[in-house]
Amino acid sequence: QATAPAMSFKGIEDAAKASRVREMAAAKVLAQTAGEEEVEDDDDTSLEDSDHNNVVNDQAVSIAHENDAADSAVVSAVSSAAVKDASAKVSSSTMKKGVAPATARRKIKWHALVDSGMGRLGFKSVEDEDGDEEEKGIPLDKLPAPLQAHTKKNAKWKIGPHRDTVSIIKAMTDAEIFGGAPIEFFGMCTHMAEASSESDFTNEQMARFKSLLKRVRQAGISVPTISTDNSSALLTTNLNHFNPAELLVQKNVTNSLGYVRTGGGIFGQRPAFPLLKSVSTLSASVRHVAIVPEGQSVGYDRAYIAPKNVRIGTLTIGFADGYPRDLGNGRGFVSIRGAVFPIAGNVCMDMLMVDLGPAEDVDGIGAKVSVGDRAVLWGPEHDGDSEGTIRLQDLAQKLKTTQSALTCSLNRARVQRQYIE
Repeated sequence: QATAPAMSFKGIEDAAKASRVREMAAAKVLAQTAGEEEVEDDDDTSLEDSDHNNVVNDQAVSIAHENDAADSAVVSAVSSAAVKDASAKVSSSTMKKGVAPATARRKIKWHALVDSGMGRLGFKSVEDEDGDEEEKGIPLDKLPAPLQAHTKKNAKWKIGPHRDTVSIIKAMTDAEIFGGAPIEFFGMCTHMAEASSESDFTNEQMARFKSLLKRVRQAGISVPTISTDNSSALLTTNLNHFNPAELLVQKNVTNSLGYVRTGGGIFGQRPAFPLLKSVSTLSASVRHVAIVPEGQSVGYDRAYIAPKNVRIGTLTIGFADGYPRDLGNGRGFVSIRGAVFPIAGNVCMDMLMVDLGPAEDVDGIGAKVSVGDRAVLWGPEHDGDSEGTIRLQDLAQKLKTTQSALTCSLNRARVQRQYIE
């Protein structure tokens, strides 16, 4: 799988912002050249640091492609002149009458999520017809003056309602560039329903996405970033669906930047890939230890009856914290002091009990368990412990669920997160 050079997401953000600033500045110069009213932009962040904005990040993707030299020179000259001109105007207006610029509105970055086959959420990947003339869109005279001027010259985009994905994205980018809308188009992405080199559906999804991406660019829309891969797609090394030359190269503008959206893979929660090891650990503390006589029950519904005099430990975790109730009464285990003990009885809301062994056994590890001891419910217990004695993937398999479903079920308000390097 071909990939772009490594870059932090902050770097991707900066490069994408620079690309959008240059595009907006170029639109201003072209509008002024055509005699249109100057576009107002009250977001001072889009014009600050003109020296930085004048730098085109052409090295963001290491792909050589041939552009028309003359067109490229014109675009470059217009973009550079636009940024300098816009910066000068801001400086001039700021000095005029000693009035400080208006407070900038914060822009909302948005991505066009494309439903290429997940069937869950997103823009349509197939072409659609826009609304009929009889259907009412926003009246032209209600649009900002610069957007009115632009819309009159581009009749194809002038009225809504918009149904086709390209038409919607075009309308929104026009509103951003010519209408001063506080939004910023940040890129396009899709999500894989499955990631397999042997899957025809994976290839079908990519074909739909590429087709839409091509139409978006043909409409004159620059796409700052592209993302198609989740953890599984990233880790399936024999996939060849992501061709940078197809997905990232844009004519006459800065190339798109590609990035990957890793989810559970960050925590090693992908058992289909043996190179990953799950690194999350769920632990609680021992709150109480007591001897339960033979025949006495433990917990709700008397699900556990002591077969003999046993030592029972109570832990500070329950199903309200996100620990599965289905692991109660011997299905689940915990590790304390390096020894494994079964859960006794049903898991309660705030607590669960474990069978520490016969009361008569005074030499075993269970007899040494005391209040305050750490109990590990899954994951590594210390550095170098691989995936631990109680593996998360084994619990997921037992419950017929996924590792991510277990970790995401943990209550954020009740279960403290600690990140360890």
